[in-house]
Amino acid sequence: MSSRQTRYHPLFDSDLQRAYDWYDAQRDGLATEFLSEVRRGINNIQSDPTRFARDRLGRTHYRLDRFPYLVIFEATTDSLDFYAIIHTARRTRYSQRRMED
Repeated sequence: MSSRQTRYHPLFDSDLQRAYDWYDAQRDGLATEFLSEVRRGINNIQSDPTRFARDRLGRTHYRLDRFPYLVIFEATTDSLDFYAIIHTARRTRYSQRRMED
């Protein structure tokens, strides 16, 4: 078990809420399924963040299985920083700017 501090970018929750609201409007229960998938992804990341490769922009991400979203994060020896939840069709620089803040 890692002793990393887990931190979330201030806009991480708004990303999650925006996607949740969209799925909630699509079908009963779909937003709950999306949230469960995100939680499962975060748990997978927390269990071993080093198993995920960096992309060409230097971001580390986890791709959700059932939904077209990525959880963007960075792991150091001291912390695990979650930056964004982005739709896979969204421009890639969107999350990169957050990592530079």
